[in-house]
Amino acid sequence: MIKKGIAAVLLALFLLGLSLTGLFYTNYTADEMDRLLTEALKASQDQDRDKAVEFSEKAFEAWERQHRYLCTYMSHTKLETIDQSLAALSPLAAYETWDQFTAECRRCLTMIHYLKDGEIPTLDNIL
Repeated sequence: MIKKGIAAVLLALFLLGLSLTGLFYTNYTADEMDRLLTEALKASQDQDRDKAVEFSEKAFEAWERQHRYLCTYMSHTKLETIDQSLAALSPLAAYETWDQFTAECRRCLTMIHYLKDGEIPTLDNIL
């Protein structure tokens, strides 16, 4: 009986650790993406094509690295929507379609913020 109780407590602690790891990893990823996309937005406001392309590509590459870990505990649909938006950024910057680039960049930022907020254990997210 005591062994089952200890096993249950250990399992609960393990699951809590996994949840916290996912939460911290999501926050880390969202913060990194926020930084890169904000830099891309600044470059687009200055109409600096090279920097906008550079930061768009860096954001896409960073997302690709993080995606394989995020998909272990998040909805693939949400992640793939962000994939598609990030993939569009570099060509939009290269062709200097600044209005579309800015809109798509803000869309990416919004989706990433929703993704981050969705992982925080609040009453709204639990119910």
